[in-house]
Amino acid sequence: MKERTKFHVGLDVHKDSISVAAAELGRAPARLIGKVTHDLNKLLKVLTKIGTAEQLHIVYEAGPTGFGLQRALKERG
Repeated sequence: MKERTKFHVGLDVHKDSISVAAAELGRAPARLIGKVTHDLNKLLKVLTKIGTAEQLHIVYEAGPTGFGLQRALKERG
């Protein structure tokens, strides 16, 4: 089976903002993509610039500000 993930994306989720970093598979270092306000539509716009939903493996630090965001992203595939 061919691996579809192309990027690992890390989200640092806060009440007012979300920092986004991404790393390609392999040993390349991660790079900071940027910081957006805590707004789902703005985050989705940034994520679509990185890759498709099938290409992204997204992780975040679990906490009260991230749980709702995780559910919203899961609903959108």
